[in-house]
Amino acid sequence: MLPSIRALLQRPVSVRGHVTDALTGRPLAATLTYVGVPFIHGETNGSDARWGRYHAFLPDGVHFLKFTVDGYHPRYYRIKVGPGGGQVLDVPLMPVSGGLGNAILNKNLN
Repeated sequence: MLPSIRALLQRPVSVRGHVTDALTGRPLAATLTYVGVPFIHGETNGSDARWGRYHAFLPDGVHFLKFTVDGYHPRYYRIKVGPGGGQVLDVPLMPVSGGLGNAILNKNLN
């Protein structure tokens, strides 16, 4: 195996977790957007519908993530990725009918 491929496979997942309905805990199929990162080839990322599980391989540094599902308020997170370790970020999304009006929920992870 080429050393560069081996290094890629040995790198831990930068951030991973589950996206769920904040009221019921039900898993959600969300779209994950890297704010400020243009994807020119149509790349996408998100959570799966069965478990709500997602993962993102990100380079070291500060990143802004946006999680969206139709009918739910979006969530924005600022995360700092460092060498050698991954983070678990579970994302509860509040339904639009959940009484928060037009509130946008934000969280910083340092």
